[in-house]
Amino acid sequence: MRDKMPSPARRAAIFGLLGSLAIVLSILENSITGMLNFAVPGLKPGLANLAVVLALPYLGGGAALAVSLLKALAVFLATGTVTTLWFSLAGSLLSVAGMWLLWRFCRRIFSLAGISALGGALSNLGQVGVMAAISNTPAFFYYLPALAIFGVGFGMLVGLLGNMVLRRVPRERMLGQAKKSGV
Repeated sequence: MRDKMPSPARRAAIFGLLGSLAIVLSILENSITGMLNFAVPGLKPGLANLAVVLALPYLGGGAALAVSLLKALAVFLATGTVTTLWFSLAGSLLSVAGMWLLWRFCRRIFSLAGISALGGALSNLGQVGVMAAISNTPAFFYYLPALAIFGVGFGMLVGLLGNMVLRRVPRERMLGQAKKSGV
């Protein structure tokens, strides 16, 4: 039996909330990224992906993709760098596609932490692919194992945060489908 869909106004409000969260966390993330660049250049914790990870259970794959694209566009508008947009889009498209597939077909096997870990690794793959294509240097793929370790680790942390949010605000409650109790 299919869940009753929330009203369009509620869906829009949840999307606005998640989109705003993605943008705010992107700004925060960009301000602390400099501290992580000493270990691996270009490394980001992916905090803004919390909004994308939460969009999967709350609104579905299409909304997760839209939140991810909104985040990429906001980062581009904030930096004005076209290559940043390419990196964001490549990472976003690959990670959301992989996370959606796991969510759709394997959510009983993987928690949001596992799904988000895959998203972190796929995001790195997309970004390294763009770098290799822009520079015409396949050697950038040698950088991928180091990035994948961090991508999986940070992805798991983001997913664990997502699990915590879902425990506090279950999908049914967020969508206004919770049963009224007599208390």
